[in-house]
Formats: sequence, C-alpha cells, structure tokens
Amino acid sequence: LVLLFLFLLFVLVLVLVLVLVVLLFLFLLLIQVFFWCLFTCVGFFFSSCLNMTTLVVNRGLVMEGNDAEPLLATIIPDSSDHHDGQNHKHHQFTLYKSRYLMLCLVVFLQISNAMVWISFAPIIKAAENYYDTNTFMIDFQSMIFMIISIPFGFLGTYVLNTFGLKAGINIACIMNAIGAVIRFSGDYAQASHTKLIIATIGQGVAAIAQPIFLDSPTLLAATWFGEHERAEANMIASIANPIGIAVGSLVSGLMVTSDTDFASIRWMLLVNAAVAVVVLVFTLLFFKRNPPTPPSHSAEEHHFTFKEGLRHLVVNPAYWCLVIAFGIGIALISTLSSVFAQVTQGNGYTSDDASYFSIAMVGVGFVGAGLCGVLVDKTQAFLPLFKGCFVGATGGVLMFYFVNKPDQLGLLLCACALIGFFAFAALPVGLELCVEATFPVNEGLSTGIIWIASQTFSVIFLTSTNALKGEPRYYNGTIPFNFSGHGTLPPSIVEFHDYSRAVLMFVIVTAIATACILFMRTEYKRLKSERKDDEKYISEK
Repeated sequence: LVLLFLFLLFVLVLVLVLVLVVLLFLFLLLIQVFFWCLFTCVGFFFSSCLNMTTLVVNRGLVMEGNDAEPLLATIIPDSSDHHDGQNHKHHQFTLYKSRYLMLCLVVFLQISNAMVWISFAPIIKAAENYYDTNTFMIDFQSMIFMIISIPFGFLGTYVLNTFGLKAGINIACIMNAIGAVIRFSGDYAQASHTKLIIATIGQGVAAIAQPIFLDSPTLLAATWFGEHERAEANMIASIANPIGIAVGSLVSGLMVTSDTDFASIRWMLLVNAAVAVVVLVFTLLFFKRNPPTPPSHSAEEHHFTFKEGLRHLVVNPAYWCLVIAFGIGIALISTLSSVFAQVTQGNGYTSDDASYFSIAMVGVGFVGAGLCGVLVDKTQAFLPLFKGCFVGATGGVLMFYFVNKPDQLGLLLCACALIGFFAFAALPVGLELCVEATFPVNEGLSTGIIWIASQTFSVIFLTSTNALKGEPRYYNGTIPFNFSGHGTLPPSIVEFHDYSRAVLMFVIVTAIATACILFMRTEYKRLKSERKDDEKYISEK
C-alpha cells in the first residue's frame, strides 16, 4: 500500500509538472503572439506615415499550372551605370514561411536563457535567506553570466562562423537546459552552502549558452530574411532577451512573495528548468540549418573566414566606436536589470517595485524597438537613428539619477520607461549598423565581439556598483528606522545602502558612449553590395 501510494503520488506530481509546463509554454506563446501583432500594427502605421510604398511593389503573379501566388517584388536601382538599359539582370529570391518558425525558436531560447539569468535579481533578500549567504553571492549568480560570456563569447562566435547557425543553436540550447536542470537539482541538497554551489554551477553552465543566443539574431536575419525584413526580424530576435528578463522578473516576483518563502523558490527553479527543457525539445526537432535558397544578394555572397574577419575588424575605426559605445549601452541595461532592487531599496522601494521598474523599462522598450525597427527598415537611416537613441537614453539615465528618492515611484517608472524606449530601440538598429559597417565579415563574428565587450563592461559596472555603495539605511518594512550602528538590529529591521554614486557612474559612462557615437562616421557596405543587381524579385513560398 505504501509503494502504491508513493507511485500514485509520483504520477500526480508528474502530471502537475507537465500541466504547469504546458501552461507556461502557452503563456510565453501568447506573449510572443501579442508582441508580434503589436509590431505588425506599428509597422503598418509607420509604413503608411512614411509613404515608402515605392520600395515594395507588386509585380503581378507567378503562374504555375492552375496555381497562382502573389509575387512581392522589391525594386532596387543599380548604383552603377555600367548597364546599357537593355541588358538587365533579374535575380529572383525566394522567402520561405519556415523562417517565422526559426525566428520563434530563437526568441523562446533567448527568453528561457534570460529567465535563468535574472531569476534571483528581483528576490535578493529571499535568495539570501534560502542559500544562507550575502548580497554579493546572489549578485554573482547574475554576474557569472557576464564573466563566463567573455571567454566563451569568442568560442561562440567561432562556432557560429565556422559550423553555422544550426550547430551553434543546438549546442547552446542543450547547455541552457542542462544548466537549468542542475540549478533545480541543487534543491535536494541538505546544506544551504551545497545548494548555493550547485546553483552557481548550473548558472555557469547556462551562461555558456548565452553568447551564442545573443550572437544569433543578426545571423538569423541575414540567413533567412529578405533585405526589407532583416531589421524587423533582428529587432524581434534581439529584444527576446529583454522579454526574458521581464518574464523572469515577473515570474520570480509573483511566485516568491516573502523573504522566507522557500517553497516558492523551489517552484521557480522548477519552472525555469521546465521551460528550458521544452524549448530544447522543440529546437532539436524543428530548427533548420538554412533555407533551400538564399533570401538576398548579400546572403549568397562570400563572407570572410574567422581569421580574415578578425583582421578586417581590427583596422575598422567605426567598428571600434560601436564596440565601446554599444558595449557600454548594452551593459548598462544588463546592469540596471540586475541591480534595480539594490539601487532603489535604500530609498524605501520594495522587491515588487524593482520588478515594476524592470517591466516598465522592458515593456516600453518593446514599443521603442518596434518603432525603430520599422523606421530603419523603411528609411535605412541606421546611423542617425542610432545617435538619436543614445541621446534619448542618456536623458533617461539622468532623470533616473535625479528622481531616485523616496516617494517618487511614478517618476522612477517614467525614467525607466524612457531608458527602455530609447535603449531597446538602439539594440536592433545598432546590430544592423554593425553588420553594415563591417560587411562582408560574418554577422555572428562582428556582433559577437560587441556582446563580449558588453559583458566585460557589465562585470565592471556590477563590481563598481557594489564598491560605490554608500552609508547603510535601516527600514522597518517601508518605514525608516534610526539605528546608531552599535548593538544588534531587531529582527524586523532590514539594512539597505545608498547607491546614488553608482547611479551617477551610470550617467557618466552613458554620456561617454553617446559622445563616442555622435562623432562616428561609416558607410553602409552591405547596402552597397545589395545594389549590385539592377532589380531583385522576391517571391513568397
């Protein structure tokens, strides 16, 4: 009877876990569908406002027997005048509907990885109690992603450059799932420090996957999408990581409701592991190496090898401006997402408030990324848009510095929204600009080094944030508590620190990055390559 009871209990738990995984997967799918519809509507609106219909012209019907399908043609005049007007080159590129499946898989992989990365940041105090450790070790769970991404970033770019997108994605999704499962398995250890060690190992294994996930959007867009789809596809794939940050923050904040709610932490770890495993299965089953035929002229051109690409990047001054400025910008968003709780709790804000800050930044950032993705696709004004985004993001960080005071929740949310709108808008534009400035260097290599630089800056910023913390502040709930520093604190009193100097550091480095971008000059090399043909016809298959 005991064995039968245990068996039935095991089956019941297994069924509950499977139901939870399916529901969570459907939830993530609904999020993706919502933002896909949002970006589609935004794209339609801006396409009408910009009156760019001359870029996309319907060229009639392609007839095959009794079947007919619309032929979407993009007419791009040849930049050279060597043709005589009678000999025109016509090149037909085919876009396959399976490209949307590839995009969705990359999006869900990035969401899963970001959920693992950010899971402890919104619940710092609860995680400290659960693992019986200090704030630094909980911050280290996020920092380890950045540390490991530096050496493994080069390996990830080499894998993508040498073995292709499918091989890189498969390796990364396997590592991501293994890391998430290891984290959850640590819950079965008895000692708190053993749980912490196992969780840190799991974080490290999942962190190995992050460079490949971050490098993949530009390569995916160039491999599967047409010339006038690349920026929007890159935008959707690129903001998947911030979507994962928002979802991960929301899941952690909603599931872990108190600083001693250890059971909810276990469920949170299980949810992260389940999502990673489900996405792994779908990726291994359905992800393809590349389409049967290339989608654009640049996709079929010869790209530099890994060594040739490195030599080309070293002597490209515009690229180094991007590495420094764009790396700082990405690092700032990563750091803020990790330390929102720390830098605001000293002014009386709770972990729930920190989750709202992240959601405001990411949520409004989706709108900014959508608008900018459409703008850059239609106008191809990469550099002016990128400069404008950096100026706006600097204003948002400056506002955050001045309003990070008690009882300013609304203004703080506005500042986070302002940062998110411009910073997230800069992400797809910057990645496309990077490819334009470095073509024909492989997309995974040129953007990969920028991600490595951003992770390096993130480590510096996180370390500096802790080093620049000010005097402690004491709170009884949300009520300030006067304590001389001598004696023992009552159990209900929590200690926080002033991080105004750390936020001032964010303002300074953002201003430096903006100044660097404002003086940047480059030509759009991939666009020049695209216009080698007189006309290109794109059919939907």
